[in-house]
Amino acid sequence: MDGVQRTSESEAAAPIACSLGAADYSDRITQWRTVLDGCDVDEVPGGARATLPADRAADLAALVVAERECCVFLDFTMVFRDRAVELTVTAPPGAEVLVSELMR
Repeated sequence: MDGVQRTSESEAAAPIACSLGAADYSDRITQWRTVLDGCDVDEVPGGARATLPADRAADLAALVVAERECCVFLDFTMVFRDRAVELTVTAPPGAEVLVSELMR
């Protein structure tokens, strides 16, 4: 898939900005660090991909749902493989740095 495809017109027009305040943003980044702790993260076109143990899938899914509330411009894909889950997060051109902030 080339580029980022939006599932609705409102998502396509979504501003490239997080709606969280500074304190909530800091807490969210801490949540991402906890879920991704010790996981491999690789760059992919437009974003990053992390491979996590499958037993973190529920926490990861809850975090993705929360992230979709404040950053509707990001795209998330979870794929289960054997005993692991791969999370791919992509952003529109120019917003890839926000993915790096989440996934580093």
